[in-house]
Amino acid sequence: MLIKKLPKYALFAIFLTSGVVNAQGNNQLPENHPLYDGKLDEFEIELAKKTAVANLEQIQERVMADLAEMLQANGDLEPMAVMMLNTGEIKPLKLAGEAKAAPDPVAVNMYRSALRSAARHEQILAASIVYPAKVEKDSNALALVIEFEHRLGVSAIRLTPYKIEEGKLIFGKSMQKDKPYQLFYDPKQSR
Repeated sequence: MLIKKLPKYALFAIFLTSGVVNAQGNNQLPENHPLYDGKLDEFEIELAKKTAVANLEQIQERVMADLAEMLQANGDLEPMAVMMLNTGEIKPLKLAGEAKAAPDPVAVNMYRSALRSAARHEQILAASIVYPAKVEKDSNALALVIEFEHRLGVSAIRLTPYKIEEGKLIFGKSMQKDKPYQLFYDPKQSR
């Protein structure tokens, strides 16, 4: 399962995504709003989890389709990023000009910076950065790294071994773990 817990940011995120300020600037919450009493009940927390998981699964479907297309066109995999706009539309993020020729680690950082800006300006709900990596420094074994992050407080990284046989991606068993927030929220600082 993609989510183990929903951090305190979820309360803030649900407030941000709920459209509670009207055109006159009145920020009073209606009585039927999930945050009217300032608390989330178990149902509301589960609903937030299900929403985040559904959004991230939609993004993953798009990523897999784009990877297959990339493999057909290039014969290899390159870093890529996909974002879910506030409307629910899923769009790829493209590097332009000289940035297209950047080394993979630089491209990943450019994607991360662009997505962080979009997230902090509340233009996206979720995002994923995908890039190939070597499993070990002196090995030919490859893994696909998929970083997921959602405004509702989900942040995970999935590593999936892969190989390319006869122009097709063959995946091994994935492993996934939580990762620090990088796009929507600042990572927790140790004190």
